Amino acid sequence: MKELIYLAAPYKHDNKATELLRFEMVNKVGAHLLGLGYYIYSPLSHCRPMAHYGLPKDFAFFKSFDEHMLSLSHLLLILKLPGWDISVGVKGELEYANKNKLKTILMTFNDIFEHEDLELVLGPTPADPRLQTQADRNIFNQDYEELIHAVESALIEPGTSSDLELMRIQGYIKCQQLISQFTTLKIRNNS
Repeated sequence: MKELIYLAAPYKHDNKATELLRFEMVNKVGAHLLGLGYYIYSPLSHCRPMAHYGLPKDFAFFKSFDEHMLSLSHLLLILKLPGWDISVGVKGELEYANKNKLKTILMTFNDIFEHEDLELVLGPTPADPRLQTQADRNIFNQDYEELIHAVESALIEPGTSSDLELMRIQGYIKCQQLISQFTTLKIRNNS
């Protein structure tokens, strides 16, 4: 039985800070779901780091690899970040999923972290959960509201006002700081 969840999200954007934020958000979602015991594959998490070593960074290059990974998956989970509906990559993944009758679910960043019972949406976890104690969940979710606020601030599109641009940059920096704090707490807690 296939147990792999393919986690798709938009990536390409004119603003490189937005690309980095999308990368960090999909990694946070992937880590959260893996911690709950789901088997997750994210092409963005997996392929973006390798693209720094001379590989093309467009969907056309990765399409056959992505389709192979989709064929190994039982579910396409699309992270509904701003721009998901116009993303060339997400459109290609969704087209493959529809053509091959692969179950597809769309969820926002907040949905994934706030859903009462993800098993009703994603199915039962196939893996032994690594973060099942209440203490682990508390550490992972502490300051969550602050993270959401920082992410929302970081996603403000640049406007004509320098104040909006400053808010976007400050939100992005705060988001990066919080992600680093969560990562440090997770490593310390798992040691």
